[in-house]
Amino acid sequence: MGEGAPRILVVDDLDEHRDLLAQVLEDLGYQVSGAADGKAALAAIAEGAPVGLVLVDLRMPVMDGAEFLVHLRADPDAGRARTPVVVMTADPLAEDDWRAGMRPDQFLVKPFGLRELRQVVVRFCGKGSQPLRAGAGTAQSRE
Repeated sequence: MGEGAPRILVVDDLDEHRDLLAQVLEDLGYQVSGAADGKAALAAIAEGAPVGLVLVDLRMPVMDGAEFLVHLRADPDAGRARTPVVVMTADPLAEDDWRAGMRPDQFLVKPFGLRELRQVVVRFCGKGSQPLRAGAGTAQSRE
């Protein structure tokens, strides 16, 4: 994957969810890193390369997605504070519970499919930097 590939941070307390999303996103040509909670995600953003998108689970221990968003938007670095955030949630009513100024850029209601994920990622990061791996396009063409 090229150096110019957009970087996506996946934040979820379940290892298998992070790993699955990372694999799918890497297959689509993105650089992916992960964090197990909002606190670890804030540290990764502060210490790492710029992030083009954060996919964050709403319900997590230590620091959930809502608290993460509040802290990120308050970051003194304006570039980091404006990082697009997509909240992943199994609660379709979660969109109604956010303060107007602290809403994420978008919600992805679980379970979501590859098509929905790809649309969201392309919206914020553009297309990935490499074609799909051999065999990965098969599942994609069945959407």
